[in-house]
Amino acid sequence: MGNIKSKMSNPDVAKPKGINVKELIGNYLKEMKSKDEAHNQTAEEEKEWKNLEGLYDKYLQIIKNYNEAYKRTSKYQKTLQNSAWDRKPDDKKSMIAKYGTDNRVVN
Repeated sequence: MGNIKSKMSNPDVAKPKGINVKELIGNYLKEMKSKDEAHNQTAEEEKEWKNLEGLYDKYLQIIKNYNEAYKRTSKYQKTLQNSAWDRKPDDKKSMIAKYGTDNRVVN
């Protein structure tokens, strides 16, 4: 297995120490941005993009419909009623009676 010092003295391991990671990443991002700006979308790529946008909108609508349907269920309504988080901070008596966690609350 070897010890750490022998591994660190290996030139392949020691070589990356001198690399400026921020500069390396910055140069890469600049290069990719210039390539992106130079690229012209073909009609097929534009069609695919529109299709993806449509699918994304449909997906968001499905999520919204699911959430609205769930909020109409009795299970959700019961959760809202029993939720200590939905109570006002000065409604401590009912929280103590329900959960019994804080006996030191002064009214």
